[in-house]
Amino acid sequence: MTAQEMPDSTDYLRVILEKAERSLEAAHQLAANKGYDFAVSRAYYTVFYAMEAALYTKGMNAGTHNGTIRLFGQEFVKTGIISREIGAFIGTLLQDRQTADYAYYEVITEEKSYFRLEQSRKVLESIKQHLHKSGFLPPTA
Repeated sequence: MTAQEMPDSTDYLRVILEKAERSLEAAHQLAANKGYDFAVSRAYYTVFYAMEAALYTKGMNAGTHNGTIRLFGQEFVKTGIISREIGAFIGTLLQDRQTADYAYYEVITEEKSYFRLEQSRKVLESIKQHLHKSGFLPPTA
């Protein structure tokens, strides 16, 4: 997507962050119903959508999952906008998502599932805080 094709920034950010919130809510519902692998997959998408929102503020859209993670790392983690701890978690979450979706004999435990959900919430909140502080989103009440 080129800069000319990008939608209104505030509306786009609102829509994509709402999608991230819904994804996290769905992850919690899945975990509550013992769908731990599916919950981790949804938690990954929560983070993925939030990264896409952050990259959008820089006029960037990688078009792939690995590209999004790489660009987010370059633009937000390496620059110190987002902590290195969060950056490391994103890589771990991608691996867990691949396990959850494609490794039929590996089990995502309840404990790991809920831990990943909590970490995903922290990533989403960290990105939203940055967007508020940077003026891309209206101040929170």
